[in-house]
Amino acid sequence: MSSSENDRRQFRRYKSDSILYLSFKDKIIQAKITNYSAKGIGFITDDSLPLSLVPDIHYKVRNLDLNGEGKIIWIEKATSCVKGGIEKKSVSGLLKHYPLSDILLDLQRSKKSGILDIRRKPIIKRIFINKGDMIFATSNKEDDRFVEVILKAGKITIDQYYQLVDFAKKKGKSPGAALVELGYLKPEDLIWSVRHQVEQIILSLFQWEEGKFMFIEGISLSDKVIRLKLSAANLIYRGVKKISNISYIKNSLPPLDTVLSYSTDPINLFQNLHLEKHDRDILFLIDGKRSIHEILSVSHLDNFQTLKTLYA
Repeated sequence: MSSSENDRRQFRRYKSDSILYLSFKDKIIQAKITNYSAKGIGFITDDSLPLSLVPDIHYKVRNLDLNGEGKIIWIEKATSCVKGGIEKKSVSGLLKHYPLSDILLDLQRSKKSGILDIRRKPIIKRIFINKGDMIFATSNKEDDRFVEVILKAGKITIDQYYQLVDFAKKKGKSPGAALVELGYLKPEDLIWSVRHQVEQIILSLFQWEEGKFMFIEGISLSDKVIRLKLSAANLIYRGVKKISNISYIKNSLPPLDTVLSYSTDPINLFQNLHLEKHDRDILFLIDGKRSIHEILSVSHLDNFQTLKTLYA
């Protein structure tokens, strides 16, 4: 398997039978999607299509809001049709079609480096990723600013907040430096506060059901970016637990009569995951025999909380 093919397989695929329009060299053909991911699109068509690979094509899928540039990277003739696969020029899409947890796992497994840009006008949040690991995050939302976040965390009082803002403005200092100089935070507490801010920015994104994302790959991260070691497992787990839309959770899970068991593939298993006791109790009910419905019937949590734990 080539490295590019292996890279594509790191991205979760979703089944679909949507209509796909391909245009290249002044030619437009209609096809049907077999599956899609943040990285590519699989398709099948009855139209004539050259069996040689097409360097550049434009693809459009109206009901999935897919519209962009890519290239056909494989193609084969079947008995009565042509099958193929498109690699998108960018890892991008809309959050309503790609759960954030899947995007973060896809990027981690593919060991990519760059910036995941997520927007919901006028808010822009960015997650900095180094070799698949989340290391930092920024936001232009006022509530996500460093001082606001540590105020909400109870690290400073409201009086200290106003004194800090005034002091930092007059002295031209960063909020972090001002916090330490004023004695509101010890130097060793500063890293915890920065980590907490970054985690809160990432966790808040799990509650976004609308928005668009794009992964900007191949850019060098500034030396000014603080490189934190963030646990993807714990952030995804905590983020999913913040989701309040039961329809979103139900639609993300398989049918209730599905029997659950643990994956045997090491790539799907997280070692560094800190579960709350009631969630551990739910996971102990997964034995390869019980269905989701049966787990719901014996869980000590309500159905929604149990479903969130299973999904997380």
